[in-house]
Amino acid sequence: MIVENEETSKKKSEFDYSKLTKARLFVRCMLGYPLDFYGEDFHNCYVGKSDNVMYLIFKKPMKDIQGFNKILDTLVTDEYYNGQKSTTDWYIIKMNIPHQYISDYHKFLEGKYSKMSEDYKENLLNMLLKYDRTKIVYKKIKECLYPTKEARKKLEEDLGASLEPDAEIMSIPNLDIEIYKDEHFRD
Repeated sequence: MIVENEETSKKKSEFDYSKLTKARLFVRCMLGYPLDFYGEDFHNCYVGKSDNVMYLIFKKPMKDIQGFNKILDTLVTDEYYNGQKSTTDWYIIKMNIPHQYISDYHKFLEGKYSKMSEDYKENLLNMLLKYDRTKIVYKKIKECLYPTKEARKKLEEDLGASLEPDAEIMSIPNLDIEIYKDEHFRD
C-alpha cells in the first residue's frame, strides 16, 4: 500500500512532466528502435539512479490501445526488458541498457557526448536523419557529437567565457531531471 505523505505529495506536484529529458533522445536510441516506433503515447525517457537501466514512460489513457499493445509486445520480448508497472496516469517500462552501449550510457551521464563510440554516434545520427524532417535536431546533435572549433568559438561568444579546446558544447544532463523517481509516477 502506497501512502503519500506531505513531502512526497509536494515533490509530485512540483515535478514538471513537460520537461523533455536528454535521455529521451540519447538513451532511448540505444535500444535500436526507430524514434517513431514508440507511438504518440510515448512521453519521456529517464535513466536509473545507480544501475544501467532506462525507464520508458507512456501517458494514459492510450490514444491507440492496439498500437500501444504492439509496442508493449515488442518491448516485453526484447532481450533488454527488465519490468513494467502501471499507474492511473502512466505506463512505465524498465529496460536494461544494451551491453554494447553501457560505456556510451556512462559517457552520456557525464556529458561527454563527443567521447561516445563511433558505432553509437553513427546509429544515433542515422535514426535522427530518418526522423528529423527539418534536420534542426540532427544538426545540433551532430555538432554535439563532433564539436568543431567554430562551434566552440560560437559558444564562447554566447557565454562570454573561454572554453578548453576539448570542451563539450552541450551541457551535461541535469540528473535531477533525468533520473527516474518513483514518486513522480505514483497514483
